[in-house]
Amino acid sequence: MEGPVKRLTWSVLLFMLVLLTACASSPQVVDTPRGGQPAGDVLSPLIKNEVRVVRAAGGLRLPPLNPTITDPQAVSRLAAEVRSLPVLPPGEHCPADLGTVYTLTFVQPSTTWTAEIHAQGCEAAQLSTGETLWAVRAPALWDDLAAALGLSRSQVNPTVCVGPPSSDIAGAECVPPA
Repeated sequence: MEGPVKRLTWSVLLFMLVLLTACASSPQVVDTPRGGQPAGDVLSPLIKNEVRVVRAAGGLRLPPLNPTITDPQAVSRLAAEVRSLPVLPPGEHCPADLGTVYTLTFVQPSTTWTAEIHAQGCEAAQLSTGETLWAVRAPALWDDLAAALGLSRSQVNPTVCVGPPSSDIAGAECVPPA
């Protein structure tokens, strides 16, 4: 009986070693705070890592947007950029905000969170954590959001027309108020 028991013991130990080795080599996801490494690294195609983008045009003539971005690198880059924005300084005086707001809902392996980012004014970004951040000095955020949406930057963060518009097409040189 000693032989079969010994073989069973070695088989169990070998199985545990293989299992522990497999677990140790699996990528781990850690949701880091703002300013840390990119949040929501991709584990596998079975784990969601996406951002839904909804645009409220506010006072501008802009077509509606409501796509879901699923490219893992684009999602991680956008999440990291939003979380690394500086805090909006208290008492900051901002130009007119015409109400164009992008609501980004991030669904990532470790968490789901939102950021409401204004395209005008102070370009304030209100996170679901309660933080109010400042996107006005973050051109990479607008460039990467435009690229992820397959639009030009002027279609995502347009210049508001002061006089008559140069074109009736949203995303031209400027966008007229509604």
